[in-house]
Amino acid sequence: MSEVKAAIDMALKHFSRIDILVNGAAGNFLCPASQLSNKGIKTVFDIDAFGTFNVSKAIYNKCFKNNGGGSIINITATLQYNGHPLQCHAGSAKAAIEGMMRHLAVEWGPDGVQVNCVSPGAVKDTEGFRRLG
Repeated sequence: MSEVKAAIDMALKHFSRIDILVNGAAGNFLCPASQLSNKGIKTVFDIDAFGTFNVSKAIYNKCFKNNGGGSIINITATLQYNGHPLQCHAGSAKAAIEGMMRHLAVEWGPDGVQVNCVSPGAVKDTEGFRRLG
């Protein structure tokens, strides 16, 4: 969390305020669920779900809660909608983000915070597509 707070403070020094947060955390690798280690799934959840929550919470408390609100946009995936082989960990983490954002939208909405998820699907000619496509 100290890195998150330091990054927010650095952004605030440069821009003086933050109105929009875009979360795009993504940890992923191909692995059959039957061979997925606890460390592997935990790492992906730490990056994707917990990282998204920690940054959102820090921005909300420091920039949005008492300053008229703001917008949180989460870039997720489409893995969680139908299931995909070798992607149990990543799809589950993205599903957690989408669920979490529904709760945060309801809880933080009265403070003027809009919370949304965008799931663009696979994007050709990207590092993720080359590694996982």
